[in-house]
Amino acid sequence: MYLSGTVKQWLDSLHLSPTERNGIVVLMLAIVYMLGIRLYLIYWQPVLPTSNFAAYQQEIAAFEADTLVELNTATIEQLVELPGIGPSYAERIVAYRDSLGGFYNTQQLMEIRGIGEAKHNGLVPYVSIDTLKITKLDINKASDSLLYNHPYADTIWVKALINNRPYSSLDGIPAKGFDKRIIPYLINQ
Repeated sequence: MYLSGTVKQWLDSLHLSPTERNGIVVLMLAIVYMLGIRLYLIYWQPVLPTSNFAAYQQEIAAFEADTLVELNTATIEQLVELPGIGPSYAERIVAYRDSLGGFYNTQQLMEIRGIGEAKHNGLVPYVSIDTLKITKLDINKASDSLLYNHPYADTIWVKALINNRPYSSLDGIPAKGFDKRIIPYLINQ
């Protein structure tokens, strides 16, 4: 390990073992490194335009409003533009959206593996949801496979639903195994 003459003389005067000497050198380097970061943060931080801060905030708000991504029609390429969303997350969002038939609220994003509350909260300002784009399942006509494959459909509930067709309204659907999150996806025509 290369040390300048003064530091080496000082360490020699302490009569330390090689392990202790290396520990002190590492500690000194860490202090110098942290001091450098501190100086960087103090002197080289970007400066916000304080002279016209209200106009700056309006400009950011306008930018954000113009760049909202509608989740029920967004492509993978559009989703990748969102903060914190890479290709893997974008593919998961599209796959889950397709299995659901669309999103009816942003909370559903947290049902996707890897999207927790923090990532969800970071996305909310940049997304919108058009509930008219949701694909509805007709309780009397939807195929068995469509019903069984819906993420909110329980097997017991689907069997009971199919066995008791036709329904005159959504009020008559079976209660056992029913997940109320599926309601926005159901229709009776």
